[in-house]
Amino acid sequence: YAAIACLACRAALSVSPGRRIANELVGGHMAVCVHVYDDREAMVIGYPSEPVLANASAGILTSSGTFEGWKIALQQLVKCVQDGEIDTGKIDELVHRLLLLLTNDQARLDLSNGQNLSAYKFLSTLVGKKKLDDNVSKADQGWLKERTCDFNHFVAVSYLVSYKQLEKLARRKAAVACKPGHNGIDLEIPLTVGGDSAAPSESNSSCHESVGRSSNVAVERTGMDS
Repeated sequence: YAAIACLACRAALSVSPGRRIANELVGGHMAVCVHVYDDREAMVIGYPSEPVLANASAGILTSSGTFEGWKIALQQLVKCVQDGEIDTGKIDELVHRLLLLLTNDQARLDLSNGQNLSAYKFLSTLVGKKKLDDNVSKADQGWLKERTCDFNHFVAVSYLVSYKQLEKLARRKAAVACKPGHNGIDLEIPLTVGGDSAAPSESNSSCHESVGRSSNVAVERTGMDS
């Protein structure tokens, strides 16, 4: 279950209680037991937001730049879903999280140590540079290049995230898997920027976006729907 653990701590996987995988992840792969049922036959487990663990997992999944770790992990995930060990919830939302994490890992392969990943680099990896450039104005490309897209895992929440909470999550390199039924969006990816910049032009803005500021950093929330 090591490969599943690498995904679980990054993609907010929901592990089914009472299955062997829950015991294995807690016993050997740093999952946290949050509740044990009275009959002691099942437990609720999860992975809290832990950027260091997520970063180490990303390194394993992309070892040597081959993405063989991703291939193995996804194959194991399919088997666990088929066996009922992983509850996918809305399968499209899980696929979105995995796709965005895979894109993040792919985009970072070209970066030197310590170099920030810009929102432009992230999106050009996701959809292709030519397609992005053809559909986004030069001004908005510059806007995207000024934003840092610095997440390495998702956190599932059951509440509406405030700007203060979003800033804390951004510092932990966490994106948000919104609560079920959230109006309009499924995921929130915080972008950080050090200075004032105009918002992107309305004609090119295809996502829900708003801004909150602290004394030394601007945290922007970009939401994606299904």
